[in-house]
Amino acid sequence: MEARSRIKPISYLKSCAENKETLALLKVLALGQKSYEEGKYSSADDFFAEMDKEILGEDSSD
Repeated sequence: MEARSRIKPISYLKSCAENKETLALLKVLALGQKSYEEGKYSSADDFFAEMDKEILGEDSSD
């Protein structure tokens, strides 16, 4: 087998990397959908209140 036939162009490598990223994003989306269907979610207000509490160490509901 010639070395030339084993060497892939850079565009091929970029395409492979993009495919891996796409698959990873699809997996994250599928996990999010599953969590939603199982009722494992909270409202945006609750989420941001919890983040404020963690980050700022205070209760933001005042």
